[in-house]
Amino acid sequence: MKKNLFFLLILFSFNGFAQEFEKVIEDNSFLIEEAYNQENNIVQHISNYKFNNQNSYYSFTQEWPIFSKTHQFSYIISLNENQKFDIESINYRLQIIDDDDFAIAPRISIKKNELKFGYEINLPISKKFSNYFVNHFNFGFTHFQKSNLEYFIGASKIFILNKNLNLLCEILFSSSEKQFTLNPGIRYAFDFENLQIVSGFSLPFEIKKHDSEKNIFLYLSFEHPL
Repeated sequence: MKKNLFFLLILFSFNGFAQEFEKVIEDNSFLIEEAYNQENNIVQHISNYKFNNQNSYYSFTQEWPIFSKTHQFSYIISLNENQKFDIESINYRLQIIDDDDFAIAPRISIKKNELKFGYEINLPISKKFSNYFVNHFNFGFTHFQKSNLEYFIGASKIFILNKNLNLLCEILFSSSEKQFTLNPGIRYAFDFENLQIVSGFSLPFEIKKHDSEKNIFLYLSFEHPL
């Protein structure tokens, strides 16, 4: 599985012809984290809902800039098994690089898992190669109390049909459950004067050590000035 993941990452790194870059949808991927902080005085509200015949998962995220795009605070609230909302993580992200075609924004998080607390570090890297393709890469690790250190690695390729309509394909491997996820999807941005709404849909296919699982994933984001 690790060898297959390596070749998929190589494949996702290949792109077409270099061009001047136009403004496209940013920071609205599904499972892979894009390396773009919120702009100053812009807040984003994100809802994720994943479900299948047996299980479901809902989370709500808010992202806030801290005086500038350099620093970003966010938190994630999710619906637990008892159908009650609980804080899943509190996050800080630093925008180290934010060029026209290249961005890096490492994140550190305090996480809660049932009765355990832990931390997570992720390194998102985003690279634009053309007006038709954008790549995103993630590498990070998570550690909870009295648990082993777990890592995750992933990548995505965004196919830009136009500035409002994108196809995407994400791949993600997590060592915690020896799980590999392939996630093809689509997203569309509705642009208004002071509001952008991004909706999305994907079909995550999760391959674990002893079984596999098909899911449906729904995404909805609202982004507006403070």
